[in-house]
Amino acid sequence: MKRRKTELLVLLIFLLLIPYNSNLVYGSINTGTAQESEKPLFKVKQVIDVAPAFAGNPVGISWLTYGGYQYVAFYDPDRQLTVGKRDLASTTWQFYKLDEYVALDAHNYVTLAVDSAGYIHMSGNMHVNPLKYWRTEIPGDITSFVRVTSMVGTEEGNVTYPLFMKLPDGRLLFSYRNGSSGNGNQLINVYDTTSKTWSRFLAAPMFDGESLRSAYTSATRLGADGKFHIGWVWRDTPGAETNSKLSYMESADLQNWTTSSGQPLQLPITYSTSEVVDPVESKSGILNNVKMGFDSANNPILTYIKFDGDGDTQIYSSRRNTVGWQTYQMTDWIGRWDFNGGGSLPNVISMGSVDYMGPEIGLWMKFSNTSQAGNGRQYAYLLDEATLQPKAQPVLIYPDEVGAVQSAIPGMKVNLIEDYSQFQSNGKVFLLRWETLDAARDIVNLNDLPKNQKLQIIELEKNYSELKLPVNGAPACLQSAEPFVCPGPYVPEKSRTSSASSFFQSVNFDHSPALKQIEPLVLAGQYKEVAHQMRNYLKNRTQLVYRFDPMSHAVPTNTPGKDSAGEEMLKHRFSWSGLTRTASYDIKTWWPYNDEMTACWNADLQFDTCKPIGYDDLEQINSIAGWYNHLNAWTHLGTFGQAYFATRNPEYARQWAHDMMDWIYDNPVPEALKDQGPWSVSATGIRLSGALIDNIHQFLDAPEVNDEEFAALFRLLPQAADLLADYNPGLTDGAAVIQRVAGALQAAGTLFPEFSHASVWKQKADSLYQLSFPAPRVAANASQSHVNFPVSRLMDGNVKTFWSTPTSKTNAGQWVYLDMGQTLDVKQVRLAPRNEFGYGFPVDFRFEYSQDAVNWTVVPGQIYSNYPNPGNDLQTFTFSQTVPARYIRLNATTLGKDNNNDYVLQLGEFWADYVLFPSDEATNVPVISGGTLGAGNAYIDMTVSKGIYSTNEGTGAVTGSNLALIFANNGGEATQAAIASVKKSDGASPETASALTGGETTIRVFLTITGVPSGVETIEIKPANGASLYDQAGKAISAAQTTGALTLFDLLPPKLTEPLGTAIPS
Repeated sequence: MKRRKTELLVLLIFLLLIPYNSNLVYGSINTGTAQESEKPLFKVKQVIDVAPAFAGNPVGISWLTYGGYQYVAFYDPDRQLTVGKRDLASTTWQFYKLDEYVALDAHNYVTLAVDSAGYIHMSGNMHVNPLKYWRTEIPGDITSFVRVTSMVGTEEGNVTYPLFMKLPDGRLLFSYRNGSSGNGNQLINVYDTTSKTWSRFLAAPMFDGESLRSAYTSATRLGADGKFHIGWVWRDTPGAETNSKLSYMESADLQNWTTSSGQPLQLPITYSTSEVVDPVESKSGILNNVKMGFDSANNPILTYIKFDGDGDTQIYSSRRNTVGWQTYQMTDWIGRWDFNGGGSLPNVISMGSVDYMGPEIGLWMKFSNTSQAGNGRQYAYLLDEATLQPKAQPVLIYPDEVGAVQSAIPGMKVNLIEDYSQFQSNGKVFLLRWETLDAARDIVNLNDLPKNQKLQIIELEKNYSELKLPVNGAPACLQSAEPFVCPGPYVPEKSRTSSASSFFQSVNFDHSPALKQIEPLVLAGQYKEVAHQMRNYLKNRTQLVYRFDPMSHAVPTNTPGKDSAGEEMLKHRFSWSGLTRTASYDIKTWWPYNDEMTACWNADLQFDTCKPIGYDDLEQINSIAGWYNHLNAWTHLGTFGQAYFATRNPEYARQWAHDMMDWIYDNPVPEALKDQGPWSVSATGIRLSGALIDNIHQFLDAPEVNDEEFAALFRLLPQAADLLADYNPGLTDGAAVIQRVAGALQAAGTLFPEFSHASVWKQKADSLYQLSFPAPRVAANASQSHVNFPVSRLMDGNVKTFWSTPTSKTNAGQWVYLDMGQTLDVKQVRLAPRNEFGYGFPVDFRFEYSQDAVNWTVVPGQIYSNYPNPGNDLQTFTFSQTVPARYIRLNATTLGKDNNNDYVLQLGEFWADYVLFPSDEATNVPVISGGTLGAGNAYIDMTVSKGIYSTNEGTGAVTGSNLALIFANNGGEATQAAIASVKKSDGASPETASALTGGETTIRVFLTITGVPSGVETIEIKPANGASLYDQAGKAISAAQTTGALTLFDLLPPKLTEPLGTAIPS
C-alpha cells in the first residue's frame, strides 16, 4: 500500500547531524558490502544543476515540490541563506538571498514548508539560539520572504532542531527543542492560515527531561493508519555516549498520545512514563539517529545501533507485533563505533528505516558504513519479513557518479536527501545531492573552504528489468539485459559466538562439579547463559578473594556514596581511539583541533585543577609516555574499581564498564607480546597482577555491570596470562619487570585454577623466579695483586685483560672476592680464565659467601680438588641452593702455574649470578610478587605470595618497622619519602583502611612524601632485613626481595608558556 508522505520524511535525514564525538575502534567495521563490479539498483536519468553550495560541513538543506514548482533552501559558498525556485517544466532557477549567514555548526540546518494557502515558511540556522523564522508575504513568491521575530512569544530563546509537519487536515505544525542538550523540552506550535498567527498546539511540552535529560526524537513518521509514530532516546548530558532507553508513542492528532497497546499517556512524557522499546543503558552504543519504518502489515519498526554482547556495533530493529516489541539483530559486524562528547563529527554508520517498498523489493533497509564502504556509497539489505534478517549480501543502491565522491579535495563526503514517493508507482527516485567536508566537531577553517561544489537534483530510474525474490533460500538476483553480478547468500562477517567459544576452550570444566554443570550450555552455544552461570560460579567460590580481607567482600554501605578519587576520575572521559600507539605518543594527535579543551588531569592520570588548555600549550604537558603507560596499566580502572567497591556508587561502575570495553576493543590481543604498546610485557604484567584481577572481584556482584561486560573482563585474564607465559626475558630486562611478570602469572595460576593453562602459568612463574642474572659488581678485593694487573680488571668486561697475584716459587693460598653492593640470593659463579691456555687457574679451591667480608661461610657443595686446566673456556659453578650474600669469595688453597712454572692465581673476569627470589614451589618460602602505586602517590600495595606475619612463629601483624623504603630522587622535585603507616587494602586513606591482624597477602603501605613529585622519582618497599617478615610456617622473606622501583606519579601542574583564556564548552 502506498504511504502518505509529509515534508517530515525529507527533512528528518538531517536530524542525523546531532552532537557526538565519533571514534571507530578495533580496526574497521567490515560491512560485507557488495563487490565494486556489482550493478546498482538505480541508474541516472537526469541531472539538474541548482547552484554552488557551502561545503565546509554537511549542514542540512531543504527542498519541496508544491503547485508545479520546486523550492530549495540552502547556504551558498559564502554561507548566506539562499532560496531557489524553478518551474518543474524548466531547469532554470530563480534565487533570493536573505540577510542570514550560517554559523560554523552542522546542527544549523534549514527547513521549508508550505501551508494550505500556499505561503512558504522557513526556519533554521539555530543551535541553542533565539528563534529564526521567515514567511513569504505572497504565496509561492520567494522574493517576499520576511523575518518574523516570534511565533508565540515564549520559550523561543534557545531553539534547536526546528521541524515543520502537517496534520492530516492540512494544518501546519512547527516542532522544536527549547533548551540545551541534556536539559531541554520539546514544543509544538500550530499555524492559523486565516489570522496568519501561531499558537501553542500543546498545552504542555511534549517531553520533559525534568532538568536531568533531554528527549531526542529522530524517528517520526505518519503511518498508513493515519497515526503519527514517534521513537526517541533519552540523553543525560551533552555527551552522545549517554543516550539510553529507546522509547515509543503514537497519536492520531499529535495531542492525545498512547502507547503501542493503546494505553493513554499524559503529557509531558518523562523518563519514567515513556513506553520502553529496548531498555538500552547509557554508554551502550545507542545514538540518537533512530529511524521509524513499517512492514507490509504497517507494524511500526524502530531501527538503531547499539553494542552487541561482544561489544561490537550492530544495527538492530525492534518491531511491534501482537505480543509486544521484538528486537532483531540485523548485522554481524566486527568492530566498535565509539562516540562521546559534543560537537558534530563524522558519521561512521548511518542507516535508513526498515520499509516495505512494494511487492517487487519487499522489505529493505538502507545503510552506509564509511569505515568499509567509504565515499558515501549506500547499500541495502533485502530483508526476510518474518525474521528481519538479510536474504542476500547487500546491494549497491546508487551508481558511483551519485554515491561516490567526485571531488578531488581530500576529506569530502556525499550528502543525499532522498524522495521515494513515486517509486512504487513509476519506479522513479529523486535525490538532492551535494558534496561537503565531513563534520569535524563544528570546526571549520574559513581560509580553506572548498569552492564551486554544486547542489544538484538527480532523477533516477530502475537499473533492472526484474528483481527475483529468493526461492527456497536462493539469493535475490537483479535481472537485466546486460550481465549482472548477483549478490550471494548472506554470510555474517563474524561468528557471533567466536570470541566466547575461544574463551571457553581455555576453561577446564572438569575442575569442579559446579563447572561441569555449565559445560552442556557451552556445547549448545548458549553463551549468554554461560556467562551468567560462570559469574554465579565465581560468586560462590571463596578462593576468589585476593587482595581483600574476606570481611571486606560485604557491601560497605546500602547508600551509594562518593569517593574523591572516583569523582575526580569521572572528569577524565578518556577517548581511546585515534591515539598513536607508541611510547612517544603526542597528545596533539588526540586533540587535533585548533581550539581549547579543559584538562582536569596531568600526564600521569593524577588530578589537577581543571583549566583551559590551548592547542599551542599541549606540548607543555610533560611525561606523555607516562600517561600512555598508565592508561594501559589500567591505573584509572583500578581507581574506579576501588571507588565502586568502597561506595557502591553506580556511576563508578558504569564509567568503569564503558572505559574497560573501550580499551578491549581498541587493543585487540596480539599474536605475541610487543616491545611497546598496550600489550607490552610491563603493561600486561601490571594490568594482570593489579587492576584486572582486582576488578574481577570488585565488580563480580555489581548489578550495574551486565554479564556480557563481566565476561569480556574475565576473558582478558587467560589472554594476558597466555601471552606472558611466552615471555622469554633477556639480560637487558630489569629485575622489576621479570618480577612483575612472575607475580602476575603466579597470581593468575593460583587464584584461577579453573583455566586449563593455570599450571603452565605457575610453572612459568617458577622458572622466572629461578632465572639467574648477573649481579652488580660494585668492587673487588684480593689477598694480593700484581702492580701491573690490578683486581679492578676482574670487572672491566674484557676477558683479554686479567687480574693476577704476584708469582711465587712456592705454593701459598690466595683469595679474591666480589662485592655486589647488596645482599642477593646468589645462584652461581662464572669465572673466565686468563685468556692464555688457562694459566693461573686454581687447582684446589672453594667458594665462600659473607654479609660483611669478615665472617665467611663455605657455599654447600662448592669445594673443588685437582680441578683440571680449563683452557680458555668459561667455567660455571652452579650452587645446589641459593645463598644470601653480598660478598662471594674464591679461596684457592693450591694455585696453578704459569708458563714459567711459577705459582700464581690469575683470572680474566669474575661474575656472580643471582635469582630474583627462591621459588615458592621449590623452597616453600614467601616472596614479594609485586607492588602497585596508589592514586596520588598515597600508598603502595605490596603483594606477597603467602600471608605474612611479623614473627617466625606465624603470629603478629606487620608493622612499619618490619619494612624498609628505598627512595631515589632522580633529579625530581620530591626530596624524600617515608613510611607513614601500614594497613589493610580496604581503604584509600589510613583513617579508612583497617588495621593489619597478620596473615595478609597485600600490605598497603601509606607514604609521606616531601615535595611535589615530578614523575621521575622512584620508591620501592622491601623487608627491613632477612628476619622481619615470615609466613605462618616461620619461613622468612629474603632481604633481597622488593616491590621493584615504582615511579611516582607526576603531580606538578602543566607548565604553560602564556596565560590561558576561557575554555570553550563543547
